[in-house]
Amino acid sequence: EDSVLEQLLTSADGVLFDLDGVLLDSSEAVHRHWEAFASWQGIDPSSLLSDVHGRRAADVIGGLPICSRPPSPRRFGGTTS
Repeated sequence: EDSVLEQLLTSADGVLFDLDGVLLDSSEAVHRHWEAFASWQGIDPSSLLSDVHGRRAADVIGGLPICSRPPSPRRFGGTTS
């Protein structure tokens, strides 16, 4: 039997992805995850949050003095796709 996602995708005329937070305000979730990352790295969350808006995660992490290169997204629980 088809999953709900398979049923939706086979019956939908299109799929809309909101990757920049314009259609749905994702700022609360973004802040929550950056705070978790800061705690995980022993960084003051307020100083990190002041510099993340509008920047790619790889650029933010790569610019931290404690990180010589950005970690793999899979290492922090993300995906590579």
